[in-house]
Amino acid sequence: MPNLLTTDLQFQYDRRAYMDRENTAADHQTYYRQFVTPRVIQTVADVIDRDRIVASKDPYFNDIPLGLWDNLAKGTAHWTREWHTVSNSNASTEKTGTPWHSLSDRLCVLKAAAQMIREGLA
Repeated sequence: MPNLLTTDLQFQYDRRAYMDRENTAADHQTYYRQFVTPRVIQTVADVIDRDRIVASKDPYFNDIPLGLWDNLAKGTAHWTREWHTVSNSNASTEKTGTPWHSLSDRLCVLKAAAQMIREGLA
């Protein structure tokens, strides 16, 4: 079983680069995939179900009830390593440099993991 806690999470693109569409290669998938860890992949595969993810016909998994995704995003709120990395990336957009992240950030990371599962990358 892989180590599901990564001790040193790095990101290539911060939120400022992601939001600056003219000067970056960080599209939505690229930006959020950089925060996917083995623990995120395993949890998405277990909770949403790997077979259900692979069978999804919608490119954004909208045929899987939003309540499942929201509950998973809320249930992982205590994952400090994963979400602090997102928060630190988002701090680049704040004048004060204050780290922050939202439920939608967590949801996008979870769906990026699901996309990796569907593509056979995880």
